[in-house]
Amino acid sequence: LDNGAAVSLTTTASYFATLTGETATLADGKEGQIKTLMMSGYLGSMVITVASAAWNSGASGTITFNALGEGCTLQYIDSRWFCIGNNGATFA
Repeated sequence: LDNGAAVSLTTTASYFATLTGETATLADGKEGQIKTLMMSGYLGSMVITVASAAWNSGASGTITFNALGEGCTLQYIDSRWFCIGNNGATFA
């Protein structure tokens, strides 16, 4: 996943290694879709803006990754992304 890119909705897992503070976006998925995000290299944080974030009552929200090995698993349910597993990522 490159800086400024959209997270692929056609693969189950997306990973990223940062060179500095970076950003990306995650669009709405399909009902039941599962998406895993993970930080495979760290030289700066990655902030992913998520459309329809359940943790923000369906409005957009963010997931911040600040260390190597942080990751989360999301599932698209009822037109929103829900976190169903988390290893150190911060949600806002």
